[in-house]
Amino acid sequence: MISQKQLKSLFYYSPTTGQFIRLLSKNGLGIGRLSGAVHKSGCNTYLRISIDGKLYYAHRLAWLYMYGSLPIEQIDHKDHNGLNNRILNLRAVSNSDNCKNMKHRANNTGVMGVYWSARDNQYQMWITVNYKRKYLGSTKSLDKAARIRRAAERRFGFYRNHGINC
Repeated sequence: MISQKQLKSLFYYSPTTGQFIRLLSKNGLGIGRLSGAVHKSGCNTYLRISIDGKLYYAHRLAWLYMYGSLPIEQIDHKDHNGLNNRILNLRAVSNSDNCKNMKHRANNTGVMGVYWSARDNQYQMWITVNYKRKYLGSTKSLDKAARIRRAAERRFGFYRNHGINC
């Protein structure tokens, strides 16, 4: 694992732009060039940087650069933009908290946490908190189901961007 000292000897990180700028020449790449390559994983897009043959996510390097160590679990992009590595857009979170700021999956055409039950001829609402699935009730109105689900998200501390489309 790379240290903060080693990272700072190789790159300058701008907390206001989220960009890494090379301080040393490597493989013909000159000093002062922006570093990183775009990597797409599902509906998420991130920037990765190669250091000594190992790939690192730029958001993790930004955290290391600014705070001297990596968080125990995950780093969340508050705005869902995996290319926006400004330090104010990043936050250290548990896996559980990171799930409270998920994008609405592209293949889901309904409201996150609201499902149509053909058997009951109603919408059912569910929410997962601390790895436990909680039933919120059912209703015939999709609008009412969405309101109930959003109220539960607020009650359980979900991030405001939770469920926004990719």
